[in-house]
Amino acid sequence: MKFQAFVEQVTEKEVHLFVHDTSVVLPRCCLPPEVQEADILDVVVFVNEKETQRQLDKLRHLLRACGVHRARSLQAKTSD
Repeated sequence: MKFQAFVEQVTEKEVHLFVHDTSVVLPRCCLPPEVQEADILDVVVFVNEKETQRQLDKLRHLLRACGVHRARSLQAKTSD
């Protein structure tokens, strides 16, 4: 199975992320002030060779900043 995560929606009050089969809703107020909407949209992840782990690291960092500590377990999956 390949890893898949993406930003579903960014509203004035919430950020909706989809990670594997789980939807994560983060209040905008939990994001550090230095995180701009463009940064959130840059977190979009689709498995595509070399970019995958770098993108996962960005997603992990964003989720940790928001208090989602399970984000440390995010790992890129490779196809057999």
